[in-house]
Amino acid sequence: MLRSESLIRPQPFLGVEYDVTNRLWKSTTYPYGNVSNRSVGEAFLESMRSLDPNTILEYHYDLKKEKSARDICQESIRVALNLRRLGLEKGDVVVLFTGYTYMTSALTFGALLIGAVVNFFEVQLEQEGLIDVMATIEPSIIFYEESFRHKIESYLDQKTRNSLKYTFLVDGAEADRFREEVLKASSESIYPNFRPMSTINPQEDVAFIVLTSGSTGTPKAIQLSHAAVLNGMYIWWANTDNYEQLNSESVLFSLSPLRWISQLELLLQSAILGVKRICANRAATGSYGLSILKETQPTHIFSVPSFFYEVLLELADDDRNSLQSLKFIQLGGEYPSKTISEKAKLHAPNARLYYSYGMSEVSGSITNDEHISGGKLQPGYQVQVLNDNLEPLGCNEYGRLAVGTPYKFLGYKGVENTEYFLPNGMFLNGDYGYFDRDNILHLLARYADLIRIGGIVLIPKVVESLVMSVPDIQIARLVGSAKSDEGTDQAVCLFLTLQTRSMTSSQHILESVKRVLRSKLQPYECNVIHHVEIIEKFPLTTCGKIDRIALAQLVRRRYLPIDDEVRCKSGF
Repeated sequence: MLRSESLIRPQPFLGVEYDVTNRLWKSTTYPYGNVSNRSVGEAFLESMRSLDPNTILEYHYDLKKEKSARDICQESIRVALNLRRLGLEKGDVVVLFTGYTYMTSALTFGALLIGAVVNFFEVQLEQEGLIDVMATIEPSIIFYEESFRHKIESYLDQKTRNSLKYTFLVDGAEADRFREEVLKASSESIYPNFRPMSTINPQEDVAFIVLTSGSTGTPKAIQLSHAAVLNGMYIWWANTDNYEQLNSESVLFSLSPLRWISQLELLLQSAILGVKRICANRAATGSYGLSILKETQPTHIFSVPSFFYEVLLELADDDRNSLQSLKFIQLGGEYPSKTISEKAKLHAPNARLYYSYGMSEVSGSITNDEHISGGKLQPGYQVQVLNDNLEPLGCNEYGRLAVGTPYKFLGYKGVENTEYFLPNGMFLNGDYGYFDRDNILHLLARYADLIRIGGIVLIPKVVESLVMSVPDIQIARLVGSAKSDEGTDQAVCLFLTLQTRSMTSSQHILESVKRVLRSKLQPYECNVIHHVEIIEKFPLTTCGKIDRIALAQLVRRRYLPIDDEVRCKSGF
C-alpha cells in the first residue's frame, strides 16, 4: 500500500499571476510536500519503516528480479555502515559509473544515509571530458561496471586524484572485493535502530551532483539540495488537469540513461512514495524498449522524444495492445514532433501525452502541458522575461527567461556562477520565450540558438514548426554557425529528416518546404536561410537530444565561407 495518498496527490493548481511590483510571473500554488526540514536519507528511512516490507518497489528487467522494500532498506543500511567503516564522511562524493544495476538504489540511499553526495556519471563521455568532469566533481569513491573498466583505468593512470579514496568494480569476476567491503552483512538487530545523518539545512546542503546534458559542450556539475530533489519528486507528474497522479497501482519507468534527472526523481518516488518502478540497465529505445514496455506494463513513463520514437517505429500500424497499460506519457528534453505525438496517441489509446519543460538545474519540470512547449508554471515557480539588456518585459514580449525555483538552485560546482544569476537571485537558464495574456508560458528556443544576421532575429522553432506541417517531414532543425570566431554573422542551414515510408521525391519535398516558408515568412526572413538539406538522421547527444553543436559543425564544414553568391543559391 502507498504510505499516504495525501503525500502524492497534489492540491489543484490555483493558477499563475503577474506580479506587477517585481515584474515577474509566479504560480499561486504552494510547493507540495514536506521537504524543507529533512534530508533525502531521513525521508527514505521514514518511508521504508512505514511501508509493508514485502511491497515490491523494483523490477529489474534485464535480470528478471524483483526487489522489496525490505531488500532495499536493509541493503541501503548495510552500504551506509560499510561506507562509514571505510572512512567516508558527510559531503564526500560517491560516483556511480554504471548503468542501472541491481545495487543502484542501495548504493544511492546508502551514501545519502551517511550524508554523502551522489553522482550518476555520464559513462559515454570521451576521455578528455571524463577527466575534466571528474576533476570538478572530486569523487571520494567510484563504483563502476566491467564494461567501463578501460575508461576508469585510463582515468586513474592520467590524473592526480587527491580526493579519491576507493574504486570498486561492481560486477564480473573481480567483484568479490565490492561484496566483501561494501555489501558486508550486519547483525539484524542493527537495522531497526539505524539513524541517518541529519542535515543542518536541507535547502543548502548538497544531496546530488547531476550533470547537464552536454548539448552545449562539456557537461556542467549541477549541485542540488535535499529540498530541491524532494520537491522535484513531488511535482514531477503534476499538471493543471490533476490527471493520473500516482497511486498504489502506478508503475513507473524512465527510458533514459541513469544519469538523467528523470532516473533520480523516479528512484525517489519509488522508495519514498512506495510506487513500483521498472529498472533497465541501459537506455530503453527501439526493440529493447518496446520489449520492456510490453512485458512490464508501466502506467507512467518518461522519455526523450527520439528514444520513444524509436520504440514507436517497432510497432505495426494496427497495434493498439502493446502500449495499452500506459496512462501518462511524459516527453522531455526537447519538444516532440507532430509525428511522434500522433503515433503516441494512435498506439497508446489509454494514455495522455504531456510535454515536460524543465531542466536538471530545477530538479524537474517547470511546466507540463499537453498542447504546447510551455504551459502554466508548476507550484512554487517564478519566471521573468528579459530583453538583451536583462530588463524585465511584459506579456507577449519575447525575451530571455530567468527562473525562480521553489527551493534555491545551489549553482554549478567548480565554476564562477555570477553570470548565471541575477541580483534578485533568479537563475538565467538560457531559454527564450514569452507569456501570453492568460499567463501561459511559451518556450521558443535556447537563447544561444537564435539566428541573428544583420539585425534580423529568426527563432528556429517557428521555422521548424512550419516545415513539419509538410506531410513528408519527420523532424526539422534550423541551425546557424558563425562565419568567423570573431563575428556574429552566421551561415544558416535547415536540416530535414523524412518520414520512414515517404515515397515523395526529395526535389518535390524541398519545393513544398520552400513554398510553405515563402507563404508564412517575410522575404528577408527567407533570405536568412541559406541552405536546405535532407539528411538520413540527426546526430544525438548521449542523452538522446538532437545535437545542435554537431549540426553547427556540419554547417561550418560544408557551407563556410559563405558569400552573396552562395546566398543566392538558396532558392528563396
